[in-house]
Amino acid sequence: MEHDGSRESQYNLNAILKHSVFNSEDELKEQLNSLLKSRKTTKIIISNLKKMDDGELELDFSSDEKDIRCREADLTSTGLATSKYRTSLRAYCSILFLKPRMKIIIRREKVKTKIISKSLGRTMKDSYQPYNSKSEEKKHVPITFGFSCEKGRDENYGMMLYYKNRLIKAFLHVGYQKHPDDRGIGVVGVVDVDFLQPIHNKQDFIEDNKYNLAMRAFATKLNAYFDKVTNAGTSSGTQPDMQHVQCDKCLKWRRLPDTFDMDTLPKKWYCENNFDANYKSCSIPEQTDDEVAAQTKKDQRQGKRQSKSLETEAEKKLLTKLFFISVLAKEGKQSSLISFLGQPDINKQSSLISFLGQPDINNLNIIQVYAPTSACSDDDIEKFYEELEEARTQCSQQNPLIIMGDFNAKVGEGREENIVGPHGLGTRNLRGEKLVEWCKMNNLIIGNTWFQQPPRRKWTWKSPGEEIRNQIDFILLSHRFRNALLSAKSYPGADCYSDHAPVIAKYKVKLKKTHRKIINIKLNLATLKSNQAIREKYCIAVQNNFETLGEAEEVDQQWEDFKAAVTEAAEKEIPKGTRKAKQRWMTEDILKIMDKRRLAKDNKEEYETLQKVIRKKCDEAKENWINDKCNCIDLHCRSTPQVMYRNIDEITGKKTCSSTGCLKSKNGDIIMEKEKILERWEEYISELGATECELHRTISLMSHVTKLLLRIIMMRVRNKIKPEIAEEQCGFVEGKAKKTNDTVLEEAHTRRLLISKIRKRQATFFGHVMRREKLENLVTTGMLEGKRSRGKQREKLIEGLIDWLKAGKSLEAIEATKDRKKWRTMIANAVKQGT
Repeated sequence: MEHDGSRESQYNLNAILKHSVFNSEDELKEQLNSLLKSRKTTKIIISNLKKMDDGELELDFSSDEKDIRCREADLTSTGLATSKYRTSLRAYCSILFLKPRMKIIIRREKVKTKIISKSLGRTMKDSYQPYNSKSEEKKHVPITFGFSCEKGRDENYGMMLYYKNRLIKAFLHVGYQKHPDDRGIGVVGVVDVDFLQPIHNKQDFIEDNKYNLAMRAFATKLNAYFDKVTNAGTSSGTQPDMQHVQCDKCLKWRRLPDTFDMDTLPKKWYCENNFDANYKSCSIPEQTDDEVAAQTKKDQRQGKRQSKSLETEAEKKLLTKLFFISVLAKEGKQSSLISFLGQPDINKQSSLISFLGQPDINNLNIIQVYAPTSACSDDDIEKFYEELEEARTQCSQQNPLIIMGDFNAKVGEGREENIVGPHGLGTRNLRGEKLVEWCKMNNLIIGNTWFQQPPRRKWTWKSPGEEIRNQIDFILLSHRFRNALLSAKSYPGADCYSDHAPVIAKYKVKLKKTHRKIINIKLNLATLKSNQAIREKYCIAVQNNFETLGEAEEVDQQWEDFKAAVTEAAEKEIPKGTRKAKQRWMTEDILKIMDKRRLAKDNKEEYETLQKVIRKKCDEAKENWINDKCNCIDLHCRSTPQVMYRNIDEITGKKTCSSTGCLKSKNGDIIMEKEKILERWEEYISELGATECELHRTISLMSHVTKLLLRIIMMRVRNKIKPEIAEEQCGFVEGKAKKTNDTVLEEAHTRRLLISKIRKRQATFFGHVMRREKLENLVTTGMLEGKRSRGKQREKLIEGLIDWLKAGKSLEAIEATKDRKKWRTMIANAVKQGT
C-alpha cells in the first residue's frame, strides 16, 4: 500500500506519525496491510491513556492479559456497581448484540458471545404494542422474560434494551426492582426497542412520551411475570431453558442438548461437531425460533387458556362489584358498556369499567376499589396506590372519571384546598393523609365531603356492636367535572346485609355543544371563460333545466324556478374553486397540508408532525414572496412607480381607514341609539334640500347619475385615445411615469462621452493623490478634523467616483488606488461601460 506522493498526502502522513503510536511509515503500512486479507475487519488500537494520581493507567491491562478492565477501586469510590459487565470489556462485548453475527477479538483472544434471551431460565414470551405506531398493521414488539442463570444474578438483572440489534441500556431496573426488597431480583427482560429514539452517542434514549409509556408497560409486564412465577412456587433455577453455541466458521447459532456441560465446550466449535445430525453442516440454514421452541409454544397456548380463564373470573368479580350501575344499560337498547379492565395480574384491588357517553367521545370511566385494611402493612398500601395509579393512567383526561369504593381511610372534618370539603366526619388518620396526598397529585376531589348532611347521612361503616361509625367510603371525581356532582350522601337504612352503608350520588355531565363552522367553497366561475368544454356543458344543462320548467303565475315563483335551474346546472358542471388563503403568500400546497392536519386531530403525533411541516413551508413561502415583491419594487422604481408603491403597501400591510363609521350630532357627540341615528339622517337630508345653489360649485350640485354618465364617457374616450399614443410617451399615461435623462440614455444605449472624460480625469487625479498620502489626501477624502458645517453636505469627489466606478465602498476604492495597474483597469472598465 503506497500513498500518491502529493503534498496533502504527505501532510496527513506526518500528522499520523506525530500524534499516534507509529514511529515510521513502515509500521503504519504493516498495520494497514494486515487488514487487506478481510475487507470487513476493524482494528482498534488504544493509546495515549491518562495516568491517575497513583501512577496507574485509567484502564487496567495487568489484571487479565486477555481483557481490558475498568479500575474497580474507582468504581467503588463513586458508588457504582462492580458487575463484570461494567468492569470488563470482554464481558460487555459478549452481550453487545442481541443476536451476534461477527467475531470480536480483544487482545488476540476471541470473545465468547451469547444470545442473552436464550441464556435465561424460566423464560416467558410477551409482547408490547408501541403507542401511535405509524404502520398500518399493528406492530407487536416481542419481549422475553426470564431469570438470570449467572453467579452474579443479584447484580445483573433488569431490562436489556437493544436498538437495531445493538445494546443501548443494560440491566435497567423497572417495577419491583426499584423497591428496597427482594422482589424482582434476578429477573431479566430482553427487548429490541426500534420504535424509540436514541441520543446522539447511542448510550441512552430520548425520554419522550413513547419512552415513558414503554417503561411503564415493561414495569407492569415484569411485575406480572415475577408474580406469576413466584405464585406458582417454581424455582428460578441455575440452568438456562436452552443452550446455544456459535460456529466459528459460518457464525450460525446451533442448539445443544439441555444436559450438555457448557464448561467442556472447546474454544473453537464448528457445525460438524453438532450432536444433531440434521444440522452438522455450515450450509444448512440456522434453526428458526419455531423449530427450537416448539415446546415453548405449547406452554404459551396453555398459558393463554389459563389467562383467559382468569380474565373471565375477573369479569364476574367486576360485574358483581358494579351491579348497581347496570341500570345504565336500559332494556331494549344497545348496552352502554364499552370495556373493562379486571386483569388479575394488574388490578387485584381495583377494577376499571368504561361506559358510553353522549357524545361518543365523552365516555364515563368508573374505577371500583377496595383498599387494604388497617391490619395490612405499608407496603400493601403502596402496592394498592400503584395499581390504582396504573388504572387511572389508562383513562383519558378529557373523559369524566369516578373512583369509588372502600378506601379504609378517614379524611376527617375540615376543608383542605379544593380537595376535601368542609363536611367530612371524624378526625383524619395516616391513611387519610395518604389519600388526600394522592388526590392532590392527580387533581381529584372527594365528592361526599362537599355536601352538608346530618351525621347519620355521613358515616359509611359501623364497627361490630355499632359502637363506632366512620366515613371510610368515598367517591372521587376529576376536578374539571366537579360541578357535575349534584349530591352525595349515605343511606344507613338500606336493606342490605353489610356493615357498610351504600353511598349514592347524583352525577350529571352536561357539556357545551360545539358548532363546527361550515366552509362554503365557491364555484370557479373563471373556467366558463377559459374552458370551452365546461362552458358548453353548462349551457346545455341550463337549457335542459329551462325546458322542464312549468309556467308559474306568480313572479316570486318564477324567480325561484329560474334561480334553481341556473344554480343546479352550475353546481353540476362548474368545478368548485379552491379555498382562499388568508395570507397572500400562502400556496396551494400549504392549504392541502392544512386540510390533512385538520383530519389528524385525533392522532397527536401525526398532528404535531404536520404542524412542523406547515410552519417550515410558511416561513419559506413568506420569504420567497417578500423577495419577489422586493425584486418587483427594484424593477419598477423608475419606470412605473405606481406598481412600486402598490407592492410596498402589500408588504407593509398598510390599510387606510377614512372614517370610523360613527355618526355625530351637531355638537360633535357620538350617537349610539338607533332612534337618534334615524333622526340625525332626517335632519341632514332636510338641510341638503334647503341648500342655496348660489353658495356652492356646480359640480357639488350634480346628481350621482350625471357623475356616473361622465365617468362612462371618459372611459370610452380613453379607450379610443390609448391606441393612438406612441410607445415613447412617458408622462400623463397610466402605467408610465416621467423618466430621467439617465434612464432615457440607458434605453437608447447611448453613452455620455463628455462626462466619461471628466470622470476619467478625476479618477486619474484621485489615484495620484491617494498614493502620495499628503494634505491633498485628507482634503479629497474629507477626513479633516473639526466640526461639519450646518445644512445638507456637499457631495464629495470620492462619492461620485465610487458610483461611476461601481467600486462598492470608499475603503475598497482607496485600497485599489495603491495598485496602479488595478486602478487603471477599473477606470478603463468604467469608461468602456459608459454612464
